[in-house]
Amino acid sequence: MLNQIYNFFLEEDVETEIKRTLVQLNLTPLMAENTPAGPTGLPPRKVDTFTGDVIHHDTYPEINPLTSSDCSEKAVLITGASKGLGRAIAIGYAEAGASHIAVAARSDVSSTVAAVREAAKNAGRDEPTVFALEMDVSDMASVRAAAERLTTEWRRLDILVNNAGYMAPFNLLLDTDDDEYMKAWDVNYWGTYRVTKAFLPLMLKGGDKTIVNMSSVAAHFMGAGGGAYHVSKFALIRFTEFVQDEYGGQGVLAFSIHPGGIPTDLSSNLPEKLQFRMTDTPELAAHSIPYLTSQKREWLGGRWLSCMWDMPKLITMEKEIVENNLLKFKLRVAFPNISRSRASTSDVAKNAACLDQRAGLTTCRAPGVSEGYLPYQPAHDGSEMHGFSEMQLSANRSMLQDPRNNRKKNKLPKRSDFGSGG
Repeated sequence: MLNQIYNFFLEEDVETEIKRTLVQLNLTPLMAENTPAGPTGLPPRKVDTFTGDVIHHDTYPEINPLTSSDCSEKAVLITGASKGLGRAIAIGYAEAGASHIAVAARSDVSSTVAAVREAAKNAGRDEPTVFALEMDVSDMASVRAAAERLTTEWRRLDILVNNAGYMAPFNLLLDTDDDEYMKAWDVNYWGTYRVTKAFLPLMLKGGDKTIVNMSSVAAHFMGAGGGAYHVSKFALIRFTEFVQDEYGGQGVLAFSIHPGGIPTDLSSNLPEKLQFRMTDTPELAAHSIPYLTSQKREWLGGRWLSCMWDMPKLITMEKEIVENNLLKFKLRVAFPNISRSRASTSDVAKNAACLDQRAGLTTCRAPGVSEGYLPYQPAHDGSEMHGFSEMQLSANRSMLQDPRNNRKKNKLPKRSDFGSGG
């Protein structure tokens, strides 16, 4: 029981941990209405319900690559494709009719090549040109050599799926193996950086210019011992936003995506208490990604998605997502409205501010801060904001402004608004 209490305080989602512990103790937690339990027997996490109550753990007819995704004449490269999720994605593109499929990995990919050809045949598609690439994403020389080979063979690359990943064993910082920690970064972040940089020149020559970076929902949660994986995936999402910002004007579309909780060799390093979440099939992501990239959906640029969402419903939410700039990292903080007379905390207004970084400038739509005060204030929606970055998932979490500080939208605040401090 003491271990359960200890884990309660470490878990990324306290409410979920309470319900999980109750299940272990053979107690039945009350279930909220309209929040159907998934394979774990638990109510869904809030992040999983962005498109509604339907949360997917396996493929479904609307994203079937045989009927819903036409990737004919598209050239695709998938990294980490020797087995598991990468192999499943390559097969998904074959079923969707991709004409050129490159599969890359450190290890032998001959079985994947055969599986891709067989999948295309069984789907009634033309046999694709399948190109095997020996490539170690942690070695820039290896990545560059692979890019040179593919550039020689192909005239363009429409879609790059950066799937290669690594999860270090979970340990607290002082117990962490340095090599394991660095390996997670070297593969998850730097590996994606190397591959994107090496293959981007080929992509810029023409075609769809779409980059899909495999992230994780773990990027949005705290989980003791998971710093290497969680933080590297967090950084990967931000890297994706930068690629979109820097090359979107040249037609590049880059987004990151959570494939679901899939039981693979990678996830075997998860602590036993989290293994129960690995209930999703590889086909969920293997069919969702071809569905999303069968058309060039430019509004997805720089955003984070989850394969557990309902893809057709997500497409219908385009206007809401774009107008409210959702599915991107924002910094939500609490700004007090303190006068220069050092008002008491009872006079501090509860205002939520959204700091939006653009081109090196930080714009703030919030009351001014003077005298260096910045006490904690809760948000009006009941959530707590301690200055942590979070995904801006809901259009309903609108910013609240003090009417005495009614500045025009996006107007930079005066320096004096922040007091005489640095």
